[in-house]
Amino acid sequence: MQLLQPVITLDQIFFFNAVLFFNFSIAFIIFIQDSYIVLQMTRMRLLTIFFLLLLVSCSTYTKLDGTYFSAQQDCLVIDDKEGGIENKQSYIDENLILKQKKDKLKFRRKTHGLIRQLFKRNINKYTFTILYKTEDSFMVSPKSREAKSYFKGRDSIVFKNKYQFADPTNIFTKIIFHSGHCYGCCHDLHLELDYSGNLKVTDNGPGWAPGCQDTTRNNNYFGKVSFNDLERLKNILKYSQLKTLEWPYHRKCFDAPDLTLILYQHDTCYYFKMNAPCVPIISRPLTGFLNRLFNYHTLKRVDTTFNYER
Repeated sequence: MQLLQPVITLDQIFFFNAVLFFNFSIAFIIFIQDSYIVLQMTRMRLLTIFFLLLLVSCSTYTKLDGTYFSAQQDCLVIDDKEGGIENKQSYIDENLILKQKKDKLKFRRKTHGLIRQLFKRNINKYTFTILYKTEDSFMVSPKSREAKSYFKGRDSIVFKNKYQFADPTNIFTKIIFHSGHCYGCCHDLHLELDYSGNLKVTDNGPGWAPGCQDTTRNNNYFGKVSFNDLERLKNILKYSQLKTLEWPYHRKCFDAPDLTLILYQHDTCYYFKMNAPCVPIISRPLTGFLNRLFNYHTLKRVDTTFNYER
């Protein structure tokens, strides 16, 4: 018996090929889509990893914040995006714009005028490289021309917070403080304070400006400084660097009263004098406290005339 051979027509062959091509096309399209999805997911993962690394790198350092001093009475003031610098041998440069990075500090003056804002020319830029940093101190190296000139070519400077200069032996037995006339209406004021809180104040009237001259005034007051305020004063003196402090009298800022500070520690006398706006940053808490004593709430007018050491 002879078996019949199946007969496959050309139409059937074409149909089978078409089905195979269609299935292959669908599979290829699915493969392409899956590859694209995988690629997109890979991109997203890479971007996520990149931003995570960026965040980690940005958060690996703590920004400096506060007022820092050197053993030479230099000062850096760092307050977010503003700051100031001081060198005892020069003038204080304040109200500066500050940019802080992990290993760099850049101070520059605020610009005024469109051309300066656009081109940043003729602007003092004090740039410092941070060489190391701890919780309470750091070392910088002046890098820009202005920074090197301001700090007289020093290679490096160590700055510490005020607590590293604490000296509990900075006491006082008597303080005499004078705030003189200016070319306006500044009053000529004098005070003396002893360790018990006895406060003497004299007002010799305003200055030489027309309409406010009073050269005959001699008002004297007596009061008592509270225990809490005496403690505040002792705390200020503790961080005043009194034993090495200098008020560079060569600084002449602008029309303002001259200040004179005479402080006694038993037989030891410290004497300082200079124009008020030029007072070193380290001494501002002390002069601010003493200026407020001229209007202390316990003061009462007396008939006695006080005399003060000058």
